[in-house]
Amino acid sequence: MGQQFAAEVVSGNEGRLVQLLTKLGATDVQRLELGYVVWTGADEQLAVVKQCRGVRTVWPVTRDEVITMINIASAGKIIAIGETVRVFRGGLGLVGQITELAQGKAKMLTSFFGRPQEIEIAIADAEVVPLPEAWR
Repeated sequence: MGQQFAAEVVSGNEGRLVQLLTKLGATDVQRLELGYVVWTGADEQLAVVKQCRGVRTVWPVTRDEVITMINIASAGKIIAIGETVRVFRGGLGLVGQITELAQGKAKMLTSFFGRPQEIEIAIADAEVVPLPEAWR
């Protein structure tokens, strides 16, 4: 049995990394959530994985850390309609209010150049912005 590793990947490149790891002979390859992949493999695979397009960082993890990551990913994010959220992935850096929710996606009302726009985002790419009660 080899060492366990985790990689942070640019959103949308998880499938590419999973295919590469399968070709390299890695075992127990899992996509945890958008942007993260965990696998069991050898140290020699790291050089190839780090060169894969879309891989940001790779680090060794313990079994307990993998279990924690899986539990967090499976718990999902709780975002409700009307919540103010910030998009932290995808380079948007937007803040807005959730108007609709669907499976893994949400519509967010934000402002581009002073004009209101409704855009679709992945729930995994957003985090709730805690606002003071007076602002709600």
